[in-house]
Amino acid sequence: MKTKLGLYSSALCLLLLVGCGNGDKTPVATLYGSTTINEAIDIKYSEFSSMMDDKMSFILTQYPENHCYCWSSFRDNVLYPYIEASHLITYQIGFSAFNVQGRNQYGIDAREDRPSVYVIEDGVVKYSAMYSGDSQIFHDYNAFKGWIEEFVYKPNIFYVTESELENLFKG
Repeated sequence: MKTKLGLYSSALCLLLLVGCGNGDKTPVATLYGSTTINEAIDIKYSEFSSMMDDKMSFILTQYPENHCYCWSSFRDNVLYPYIEASHLITYQIGFSAFNVQGRNQYGIDAREDRPSVYVIEDGVVKYSAMYSGDSQIFHDYNAFKGWIEEFVYKPNIFYVTESELENLFKG
């Protein structure tokens, strides 16, 4: 009787522990935001690889440089308005900045014909999305906002200008 009770208790505990998992969709913590940035910060490959090697956590967009409508529409109607509203520091890098080794080394699926978004934690790509005609996060502001908020904790520390700081003290 005690053995059966012990087995049932163990099974129940195991079930509860397994049931608490969320499919490893733990949001990535971004450290800093900025009230003065309203678009993504353009970076070079050397800066990107340093950020990855330094095990930083950040948001990266990779964009095609062939002036495709998919990138300009996403950038102007979704990405930049979200950055301005959320103050989330986001980086962007063009396709030509990558060489094959860089894409393979860091897990970036850079394409010359479509944008992609990466959530990077401790120098490792944790979540990503690539543009396709039916990818709502590239077409709809609220869909992108929901996707980011599912995978990224908003920063609690913000870079501010001196005048913004003075206004805070003036009340």
